Amino acid sequence: MLTDTKLRNLKPQDKLYKVNDRDGLYVAVTPAGGISFRYNYAISGRQETLTIGRYGKRGVTLAEARERLSEAKKMIAAGYWLAAPVPEKRTWLLPSAHQAFSIIIKKCASSAPLTWSIDWSRKNPLANKAGLPC
Repeated sequence: MLTDTKLRNLKPQDKLYKVNDRDGLYVAVTPAGGISFRYNYAISGRQETLTIGRYGKRGVTLAEARERLSEAKKMIAAGYWLAAPVPEKRTWLLPSAHQAFSIIIKKCASSAPLTWSIDWSRKNPLANKAGLPC
């Protein structure tokens, strides 16, 4: 388990290295000497890394990082995607696979000519049975 003393004594090496804390939290130490708190998790079968913040005088303390991790775990359990590239989009709930496929088909069908959509639905009767709009 990490302490503030251990964090202050971490030295940069030739390559990025990780030091584990607890509950999946770890710090990544860069060759330039930067120390950041991170957490790896999987959502919808996809591996994601959440960077909680940088350690230092103007950064996140160890206690704050642990607190933010517990909040993040609750959000991940609720299905939120925290590693979104744009912070404003972090509140999106991930759609289920069926919902995501349905959204794609709706966009495809709405942008295509009507004759194409009808023809497509005739050739793909499974889409109609699945309740898809095309």
